[in-house]
Amino acid sequence: MCLLVLNLSLIGPYAIMVRQEKPVSMTLTAAIAMATFSTYKIIIASVNLKRRKRTSNLQLRLLRVISFIDALVSVMTLQNTLIMVNSPDGGLAMRPLTAITSGAFWLAGVALSVAVLHAAIRNRSQDRP
Repeated sequence: MCLLVLNLSLIGPYAIMVRQEKPVSMTLTAAIAMATFSTYKIIIASVNLKRRKRTSNLQLRLLRVISFIDALVSVMTLQNTLIMVNSPDGGLAMRPLTAITSGAFWLAGVALSVAVLHAAIRNRSQDRP
């Protein structure tokens, strides 16, 4: 249940990124390094997320979902950083793209949270006699 509440609260940081209320002062080299790390993070989290269905350990499944959601937030942060670093207008023209991808990533995180919560409830009901 806590995971669902945490993911619902991610709407705040996503809204800040969409409205570009926190300016980014970073060089392109640092942004590329951030891109490399985010790519690594999303690949590892995706592989682990695929493995989550193979284990019956609910805590391990939960950790893998948290890792994937963290990677989604990293990708969103990377997108926001690259837009602000490379756009002459500070990324104002890219707001619709940022809003759409933020919404999609947020919905994916909430859907994963609901799926884990559903699995936990189902496992708990099967364990009771």
